Amino acid sequence: MPNTYQFNTIAKTTGNTISSFDNTPYDENVVIDGVIERTEAQLTDDTYEYSVDQFAFWMEKAKTEWESQFDHLPVSERKELDSVDVIAHSACGGSVARSYIQSSAYSEENFSLPKVNNFITLGVPFRGSAAPHTLLNNDFNADPSYAFLGNAMKFARDKVIKNNEVIKITCKSNPLVDGVITPVMVNNELSDPKEFLKAYAPGLQALQATYPFIERVDGSLEIAEEEFENKLLLDLNDGVAHSGEPFSNSKKPNRFANRDIEVTEEIEGLITGQALIVHGTGRESNFRVQEYDQPIIQGFSSVRLHYDETVRHFEDGRDTAPEPGKLWYDIIKTDGVKTDINGEIASGDGSIVDESSFRQFEDYPHDNIQIENFGETPHRNLAFDVRTQEFIEPIPLISEL
Repeated sequence: MPNTYQFNTIAKTTGNTISSFDNTPYDENVVIDGVIERTEAQLTDDTYEYSVDQFAFWMEKAKTEWESQFDHLPVSERKELDSVDVIAHSACGGSVARSYIQSSAYSEENFSLPKVNNFITLGVPFRGSAAPHTLLNNDFNADPSYAFLGNAMKFARDKVIKNNEVIKITCKSNPLVDGVITPVMVNNELSDPKEFLKAYAPGLQALQATYPFIERVDGSLEIAEEEFENKLLLDLNDGVAHSGEPFSNSKKPNRFANRDIEVTEEIEGLITGQALIVHGTGRESNFRVQEYDQPIIQGFSSVRLHYDETVRHFEDGRDTAPEPGKLWYDIIKTDGVKTDINGEIASGDGSIVDESSFRQFEDYPHDNIQIENFGETPHRNLAFDVRTQEFIEPIPLISEL
């Protein structure tokens, strides 16, 4: 259950990190329409199939605990909790909270969980990140934290193969997996480590960039391949993938913040207050990935070749030279010179680039969306920086602005 997760005060992460990758909402058959199909019954049935269900758990808990304060009063005098303010950091906070707000359940007439009033996002990658592409292609070498994640994947796979154990998977996003990963599956349909990754950690795909970020061997700049397409973010953003697309009056990528959105089908309401988009910039950040089909040889000695770049497959757990003829990817960082698809100098908060953190709110402005630039505040510090907290604390209700 969500209330059993332990917070790691050193790493500033939850102890069940893999659960975030397992349960992130994603569906092979999703319809890109700005709505996450989830009923209130599915949100609250205690199965926690997706991360948005975990979010709903805490919203329900907030409502219960708030209203318990008034149990001693006559029923006519008790106060209900109809809305809350939400502060969300990075992908696991922002995408999950948006999935709640943009769920079909949220707009149901008899929705009993709290609505969202003010929605404050801190370094949320609204258009994903380039970095997961290397992980999805089974290379965990780009960062020490990726190596740690790769070790977790290896540990899980080894449990199945060597210990003949079964891994339970609650997310139903992968058609190859129906609740479990078994030794038979790992030796057959999931024998390719990439397929195991997709089955065990489908949420990695929900972090993938939607904007053009792959610099191909032939020099072209492209979006992710269809098998790695981030349908969750494309759905949340109503099909708008990046800021280079022509403006469309029919598209509403910021649907969660549009208080006066035209009521079509079942969509209405959404947040009742202000959307505050807090981001950092001016730091070296993951920008794109460069595709290669050959290893890069740095030099050689009388003993062996020396390679400029290596890859780390999670099942091996060690750095090796890329195989000739096989595609591999290296992360490209912003450097104060490279430009994005709009011709602007690419930058970010040390993790998320500007294209992903705030550009869509410039492209599709709205009266209750406010963008705040916190300069060179690092990505992870946006949630803990005293200046950020002092800025957020006095935010008034939209009616007071």
